[in-house]
Amino acid sequence: MKTFKFLTLAGIAGLASACNFNASSPDGLSAEDITICKWPQGRTAAISYTFDDNCPNQFSTVVPILNEFNMKGTFFPVINWLNGNYDAIKSAAAQGHEIGSHTVSHPNLGELSDIDAQHELHDSRTTIEEVIGGNYKCITIAYPFCIPPKNIQLVTDDYIVARHCDGRIDMGLNDSIPIDFTNVSSHALGSVFNSTTAESLQTIFENTRAKGGWSNLLFHEIDEGTGYSPFPSEEIRKSLQYLQDNSSVYWVATMGDVARYIYECNDVKIKVCNADGKAKVSLTLRSLDPEIFNLPLTILIPTADGPKYVDIIPNGEAVEI
Repeated sequence: MKTFKFLTLAGIAGLASACNFNASSPDGLSAEDITICKWPQGRTAAISYTFDDNCPNQFSTVVPILNEFNMKGTFFPVINWLNGNYDAIKSAAAQGHEIGSHTVSHPNLGELSDIDAQHELHDSRTTIEEVIGGNYKCITIAYPFCIPPKNIQLVTDDYIVARHCDGRIDMGLNDSIPIDFTNVSSHALGSVFNSTTAESLQTIFENTRAKGGWSNLLFHEIDEGTGYSPFPSEEIRKSLQYLQDNSSVYWVATMGDVARYIYECNDVKIKVCNADGKAKVSLTLRSLDPEIFNLPLTILIPTADGPKYVDIIPNGEAVEI
């Protein structure tokens, strides 16, 4: 897989103009009139539900609950713990959920040699892609024990985003605390962390909204299973209901989709073509791989009737405004 250029503090600072390109058209609408929205459809915050360790109740209980609300989660299975039974992750992927990597055997990556760490990182990705099949791309990883390898290049060789767990709210495009995609944070939940209610999740949501940022929720066991730090499924359902009731504020998406959105925001160039009194707008990726980075971006366009949100796929067809 192609090595990805992760966006860090310095990298994003250098791309701060991605929201407004100054490539004007002679008549009518110009690119400088257009703003790329920080989150789709002008929402204020992004939330991702992530689940580690392939605890059985995640697939039998959580996937149907997510489906009730037409929301997608990210699941991080440990390859060896699947014991060769890939039915659950294949089914979840077929229903639109994301399957990321949690390595082959769940080691402390920081204690491994580069060769052993590469095996854990690379082989887990390729196994997931082979099992799910088609054109599926495994682009996300959650570090076991929240510890990255000593050589971070091993991560960027295979993934576009890697999850830590220090309870931080990450930020999106053009914020004072930009994202390091090798160290995206999450909020650890469940009985071990004294966080087992929808109200505790709502507090995270509201704090994320206040900052205009992105929060990853980290779950392990669901209900009364034997896994680590159980969290009640009914409380997950309540939290999803809250997000659905406030869908104009919160974008609920997989970890991979949120990361792709931010990458694309920082990479695209806006082009406007005016002809016969009409304008067509297109977005072109400058350096990213369009086979992976093909998530629609929302642009905000001023019109006589007020601001208008339009979704456009980078490197796709121009959209008439």
